[in-house]
Amino acid sequence: MANQLQVINAGAIGGWAPGETIQIGGPTDVTPNRFIAVDISPMLYPVLGGVFPQRGLSLKAAASGVGEAATLVHAPNGTGGAGRPVRSLADGGIRTVQMTILTSVPSPLSDSNLLLVHKSAAGSAILIASLLVLSVWV
Repeated sequence: MANQLQVINAGAIGGWAPGETIQIGGPTDVTPNRFIAVDISPMLYPVLGGVFPQRGLSLKAAASGVGEAATLVHAPNGTGGAGRPVRSLADGGIRTVQMTILTSVPSPLSDSNLLLVHKSAAGSAILIASLLVLSVWV
């Protein structure tokens, strides 16, 4: 079903205890507006040969959804006003933009910095929300 989480590999959740919850969006003490934190270190190492704290990212972002307010927002520090939205077309058509986003929040898991993303839809739903890293600013 489209509105349920499906486990593909049981080993991935083997350490979970009954009653644990899945949180979509970062913890409020890290990102007050519940942005999702993306660590790009798995891409940095194979493409650039190392993991390092990047200063920013050039991105291609896309949003598609029914309703004018279907948005994908990228923010350097997880606060709403600092973000750059990508709004879908009112008829649900896909809109893409290229942008540069500063990345100033260190990852707790690697030596890279986090990309912070939030999606919302005032219309029916966001059908597609995607990000493509075009370049890394050092």
